Amino acid sequence: MKKRYLIYLGMWLLVISLTLLSLSAFASNRTDINFPLTVPGASMDPHYTGAIVDMQVQEQIFESLYFVDERNEIHPLLAENYTISNDGLEYTFNLRKDVKFHNGEAFKASDVVWSFERAMGAPLMAAYVAPIKDVVALDDYTVQITLKYPYSPFIFYQFMIKIINEKAVEEAGESYGTVPENSGTGSYRLVEYNSSSLIVLEAFPEYYRGEAIIKKVNIPIIKDPSTALIAFENGEVDYCTVPSANWEEIKSSGKYTTEATDTQSMVYFALNVASDTPLANKLVRQAVHYAIDKQSIIDIALDGIGTVANNMVRPGFIDGAQETELVYTYNPDKARELLKEAGYPNGCDIGEIQAGSEPYKMMTQVVQSQLAEVGIKATPKWGETTTMVIDWRAGNYDSIINRITSKFTYDYARRYNYSKIPTVFMKYDKNPECDHEYIDNMFDKAAAEVNEDKRNQIYLELQEYFAELSAYVPILYLKATYAWDKDLNASGYITYNYFYDWSWK
Repeated sequence: MKKRYLIYLGMWLLVISLTLLSLSAFASNRTDINFPLTVPGASMDPHYTGAIVDMQVQEQIFESLYFVDERNEIHPLLAENYTISNDGLEYTFNLRKDVKFHNGEAFKASDVVWSFERAMGAPLMAAYVAPIKDVVALDDYTVQITLKYPYSPFIFYQFMIKIINEKAVEEAGESYGTVPENSGTGSYRLVEYNSSSLIVLEAFPEYYRGEAIIKKVNIPIIKDPSTALIAFENGEVDYCTVPSANWEEIKSSGKYTTEATDTQSMVYFALNVASDTPLANKLVRQAVHYAIDKQSIIDIALDGIGTVANNMVRPGFIDGAQETELVYTYNPDKARELLKEAGYPNGCDIGEIQAGSEPYKMMTQVVQSQLAEVGIKATPKWGETTTMVIDWRAGNYDSIINRITSKFTYDYARRYNYSKIPTVFMKYDKNPECDHEYIDNMFDKAAAEVNEDKRNQIYLELQEYFAELSAYVPILYLKATYAWDKDLNASGYITYNYFYDWSWK
């Protein structure tokens, strides 16, 4: 009897072992991931969109000459190395010889020339390509880029110019950016594209660094963050940006890998200096600054997850970003005093506060309430960010609550403030109170300065001037909260995820 019991026990343990082995094999054999996005995309054309949601996908498909990581370190990508002339005007890039586009064509210097020339005609690339005089192919694998003037951030900004295949773009015609095509060199190619419902990527077998372990990436568009979280908890998606209201619950459950990441993403309240409302008056804008209780916004709209911000570009994360001497703290009495000085002793109406998806909608309500306490009336207006941003770039708004994710150096702020870029939100040249020529010249002067200390001093003076103009109310620095399947080797991210580095255990 005892012997039979031992036989049964042994058989039972064998079944358990085989089952566990089978489950383990199933986990390790999985080669797909489901990664949701909560904002619809606008385009997969890397030269004609500036939306973060689009770039998150594009980073898997397209590549640049050099890669810039989240700590502003540069690494070879399509180029093996580069040299700079003594006068700082000529950058010579030696290209890899083993790269193919997704349509099978070999990558050559002519593709770099064509891509840069195309980007130089794209409005949203203006801030990155403005210093470029010309781009020429010295041979099939050598490219020389000549600048109009010395420009220290150029090596960072080339990262934003993705190299694409001319033949694939021409074959797609006017549909390019809205249909699956094969114009990239990245680790994944686009095989299905519906910007409002589903995007599908497949690993490119001939990728020069080796085919990705994850073979298929399904990217469903789930607009409501709470719905996306439910899908994650149900196992329908493998990764999730966790709403602040659910963070502690998800984190403490022990069911998932979780990570909270400090970021350089900034939530701001933009006050249009060219508005036909009292916001054109600097004193009114400064009154708005003193009326805003930033910590309350974080507590109410983000459940306390975030950091009060006093600068549009976060010091310690971006080169050249520094703490300014002029800091606006919550002071309702000071706000009322400034309104009276501006000629509005009984308050004023500053028009609409526009915002897109949550949590910005809730923030507009909190800000509206705080402004009302000092006599400033404002009306929230909500919509799709990808639709409203067209008007924002044209300067057609009163105020905005939105997010900016700065990159590389403080020079990145020029894409929101430089009057020679037609798509900037803030039209300083439309308000005589604002010295837009000073702003433009300071950006140019800093970019041409090779001495880092001198360059940072210029940036500090510029930041102090922006603080005085008070066109932007920095509200908070975001902390990103992520959760993912425990069997997935992934990571939280500051700007972009790279699925090439992911795998299943």
